[in-house]
Amino acid sequence: MRSRLALFLVGSAALAACSGQPKPVPAVDLAAARVAIAAANTAWDANYVKGDAAAIAATYTDDAERHFAGQPVIRGRAAIEAGIKAEMDTTKYTASADSTDELIAAGEYVLEVGRWSNQGTFKSGKPTHAGGWWMALWKADSTGAWKIHREVVNSAPIK
Repeated sequence: MRSRLALFLVGSAALAACSGQPKPVPAVDLAAARVAIAAANTAWDANYVKGDAAAIAATYTDDAERHFAGQPVIRGRAAIEAGIKAEMDTTKYTASADSTDELIAAGEYVLEVGRWSNQGTFKSGKPTHAGGWWMALWKADSTGAWKIHREVVNSAPIK
């Protein structure tokens, strides 16, 4: 009887040790993330004007999602690249600008709230000028590079 009790206690202790508290998520260095995200946004805008869909898509995680109002969710870096390429096939952009209004550390992520605008010309010759706001959830990859993991983009009137 004592050996069963001892076995039970040892087993219970081992099980408790295995199911301990989850490891704490290290705090995000928000100052460093701010610099990296600003650089990524600057590169995103430059590549948008160049029409380089592959370079833009490289700023997203492999399993990223883009959400646009009234449209199906775009899932995965390859689909994001294809969507951007399709847009570039119909429009030549001459300007693209993003501004960050707020960065919020959220566990291992950084939430960015900002505004965007672009202008260019459709292949038909008609000019375009659009803008709005977005929210992006950034995640550091295994190398420490910050990538967009989730993105919600909305259009709003240009003022």
